[in-house]
Amino acid sequence: MIQPLVDLLAFNHWANLTLFDACLGLSDDQLDTGIPGTAGSIRELLMHIAVAQHALVARANGEQRSARGVWSSFDELLATLRSGNDALISLSGSLGDDPEIEIEREGRLYRFPRSFYVTSASWHGAEHRTEIRLTLARWA
Repeated sequence: MIQPLVDLLAFNHWANLTLFDACLGLSDDQLDTGIPGTAGSIRELLMHIAVAQHALVARANGEQRSARGVWSSFDELLATLRSGNDALISLSGSLGDDPEIEIEREGRLYRFPRSFYVTSASWHGAEHRTEIRLTLARWA
């Protein structure tokens, strides 16, 4: 296990949970609000943050998986977020010599070390958490 990656994932998970908790009391209208320049509404971004963790783990294993999901409830979303974080931590423990993975996307072949997907989860989460905070600031 690469401890700095585990620490990075632990921080990412804490930040995600803190943001999700802040959004629990939002109305449907607020959840469905987005602002120009962001990747979607608060609801879409929360779903994407949770589901994308699983997509990154799949990609690190050479598989394609969508980073989009369907909203059902906050409880299910939090379960998806937690299981995605657990999968990322498990992946960080199996990196070993960090082999490269080949992924084909839109007709092109890409090669990345497996650790790329683990570290991408943190960057990805930070980007979308920022978009949600900007949207929330609209009501401040």
